[in-house]
Amino acid sequence: MTYASFNSELFQRFPQLKAASDKEFDYFGDEEPGCYLVFGILLVPEIDDAASFDTDYFRRLMGFVEEAASADPDCFNLVAIQLGEVIGTLKHGELIQSAAGLNTLRAITSAEDRARLGRLHLDRSLLASLGRKIASAIAGVVVWAIAGGKKRKKCAGAIASAIAGKKGKPC
Repeated sequence: MTYASFNSELFQRFPQLKAASDKEFDYFGDEEPGCYLVFGILLVPEIDDAASFDTDYFRRLMGFVEEAASADPDCFNLVAIQLGEVIGTLKHGELIQSAAGLNTLRAITSAEDRARLGRLHLDRSLLASLGRKIASAIAGVVVWAIAGGKKRKKCAGAIASAIAGKKGKPC
């Protein structure tokens, strides 16, 4: 299987999904929907539903996903993004994860790791921004303490701007 053949192989093995695709994406006309749309809109809900009632069908679907995750880097990313990023929100996410093959689990873990790294990057960005505000405010307080009279009022405004994250004139 390759990324280019993903949809055709899916529809060949699961003809009912081809019928669902034709109905869901009828507005595409003669064009075929992309793999990400098919996986996210059709396959993920199908897997989640099958997990609760049809063990043989569920195993076949999970086997197909495992083949995709094992096929090539583009298919691996497809599984990581379309299944890995939503597995925690699925009704039967834990069951799906427990039935996943080794490469599917790697894809799911990869998506979870990327999400954690994204949050970490966001946290570092916020901390860096906060650090700059604090440093600016401390510098303003030092100047304010040294200055006297009218200079203090000007510094108080600069300090308030720095804490608010606004760029102002230094005092």
